[in-house]
Amino acid sequence: MKFNTPINFTLLTDLLKSYGDVDEIVFKSHSSLDEHRIAEICRESGRLSGHLQLHHPGRNAIEIAAQLGISVQKDTWEIAAGKVIYFGECSHNPSVIRLNAGIIRQLSELMNQWAGESERQWFSEDKILDVAAAHELYHLIEHHVHGPAAELGAHSFARQFTGLPFSPLLYHVLLSHLSKGEGFKYK
Repeated sequence: MKFNTPINFTLLTDLLKSYGDVDEIVFKSHSSLDEHRIAEICRESGRLSGHLQLHHPGRNAIEIAAQLGISVQKDTWEIAAGKVIYFGECSHNPSVIRLNAGIIRQLSELMNQWAGESERQWFSEDKILDVAAAHELYHLIEHHVHGPAAELGAHSFARQFTGLPFSPLLYHVLLSHLSKGEGFKYK
């Protein structure tokens, strides 16, 4: 799938501000879980992030996955029109993280056109790959792959582990709009 030139849906700065709130606030608008459960998920994912950073200093999610014996594959997936597009997926037995490098590259290239100079680092191909890998690594470590709590935990973990200043949910929102040919402008 190749993205088309987008049209305006909102200002990127507004999205960055909205998704830059703490995860507990962002997740309330994306989940039916109660606020106490969301807070608990964020605390637990923060503890796991801190634990991995303590025991694997200076390593990114892909490097830690390799140290844990998890295979990481970067592929370009063919996606049928109208289907949900994912940045990555994981499976157990054997433990594998598959990253959709083609979609990640396309999103990064488009964001490079629209993001301001100070935001571009958060939309680089390497940063999006790292965030997607961290998200999937959480699922494998926690043995939770499906469900709203698992997804929120993975998003929270990926944000904390990679130092992303906004929720990784923003990548998914951008991907969804861009895959539909919608876009935004930078203010």
